[in-house]
Amino acid sequence: MRLNTFYNGGSSTKSTSLIAAFGKESDVAVNDVVSGGAAQRFDIGTFALNSGVLSKTSFRSGVVLRGDSVCTLKSNSKIARSAKGSCSSAEQRGLMLDLGSRLQLLPDMQVDCRDVGFASHSASSAPLDEDKMFYLMSRGLNREKARRAFVAGFVSKCLEGVESDNVKEIAISILLDKFDSGKLSGAPAISMRDLWVAPKLKGDGVMA
Repeated sequence: MRLNTFYNGGSSTKSTSLIAAFGKESDVAVNDVVSGGAAQRFDIGTFALNSGVLSKTSFRSGVVLRGDSVCTLKSNSKIARSAKGSCSSAEQRGLMLDLGSRLQLLPDMQVDCRDVGFASHSASSAPLDEDKMFYLMSRGLNREKARRAFVAGFVSKCLEGVESDNVKEIAISILLDKFDSGKLSGAPAISMRDLWVAPKLKGDGVMA
């Protein structure tokens, strides 16, 4: 199962998701993207349970904040004693576009089984990378356009696990519309021009 969620939000958003991989070799992948601006508040929690033998759960979350927005992002994973050979991973990444925004990343992992494939969790957040900004600006972009390109690249990376190009297209368009306007607005025009897509390869370089 694949669960893709894009949080654009109103003034305040709270969401909790419960995911369970019960069956043998069941596979659940969750991709979350949060776009915060205009002093929005987000409280997002995702909880996963591996209980089936050889089951898999994975979380990939990306957060972009600006405009004094605040986000708390929680991912809690548990591998039950019965879930032999199972795998679980959680990855949280954040991009902070101003000093007024605040981000709290809270990944957690509980492993009750001694025989697992792997279990890992990580979290990182950072401001704009000035070295990469300098590179983009050296190619003729002004600072605002370079920031926009950097944000588009970050979000495109977060969306790699999403199989639908239509979902990617809508998500990146909504986020960049908010980035351009600096405020909440209606539905934007949909555009693929800022979406970076790297095709997956099979075998000897054959596109999937």
